[in-house]
Amino acid sequence: MRRAASRTWRGQTNPLKTHRILRRHADLGISQFVLSDTPYLDEVARIGDQLLPLLRRPR
Repeated sequence: MRRAASRTWRGQTNPLKTHRILRRHADLGISQFVLSDTPYLDEVARIGDQLLPLLRRPR
C-alpha cells in the first residue's frame, strides 16, 4: 500500500509561488502530484498555460 499526503492551495493563483512549493516537495523526493481544483476547465487551462511551463524548465 502506498502512502499519500494531501495539500491544498486554496486561492493560490500565483504560478511562481506554486512552482516553488512543488519544487520544494520534489526536492524531498515526492515525484507525483495531483493538481486539481474547480472550476475544472478554467483551472486546467491555468495550470497548462502558467504552471507547467515553469515546471518543465531545467533546475
